[in-house]
Amino acid sequence: MENQALSLLVGAVLAFFFEESTRFDCSVYFKLITRVKFKSTEWMREKMGKTVEILTGKAELCRSIMGALPEWFSEPEVIEASAQAIEDLPVFGYVEAGVVTALMALKPHPPGAVEIALIATRPEHHGCGAGRHLIDAAERFGHESGARLLTVKTLAPRGRDEPQFQATRRFYDRNGFVRAEVFAKLWHEDHPCLFMVKPLASVEAGEPAL
Repeated sequence: MENQALSLLVGAVLAFFFEESTRFDCSVYFKLITRVKFKSTEWMREKMGKTVEILTGKAELCRSIMGALPEWFSEPEVIEASAQAIEDLPVFGYVEAGVVTALMALKPHPPGAVEIALIATRPEHHGCGAGRHLIDAAERFGHESGARLLTVKTLAPRGRDEPQFQATRRFYDRNGFVRAEVFAKLWHEDHPCLFMVKPLASVEAGEPAL
């Protein structure tokens, strides 16, 4: 009985000190957690990407991103032609930590459609959501311009093992595009064109400029 009473007494004393120490530490922990949350929020704001409209340096940015994707854009003349073409088009970029990781150029076809003339993401940022955010920006642009369709042309299947172009087509599939038609000789007989279409839904506008 004495041993049992002593154990109960020791347990009560330990519980008391544990409770008091917890009360004391709670304020410290609260301050620490608050500080960590504040710092992590700041870090997330810095790291979190955003879509911006590109107003200057379009051609150079295009050369930089397309040049880093030789599996998709292997011909220098194609890269240069694209760089020159987008100078007069609305261009959007996805920016992460101060770096433009993805680029998109749009070509309006009034009154009913907007075409994604170019979309490309730096290889080290593939699969991180930059392309999806740019598609969202294209939808907003289309909505603002009164368009009803968003269109894009990409390489059609041609009986070769080309996982990079298969991934491109799947990307558009996932983002709501419909494979509308194949134009066998629009570009070149060795480069059949797959024309894809997405009906536009109502979206909110508003992008910062860069």
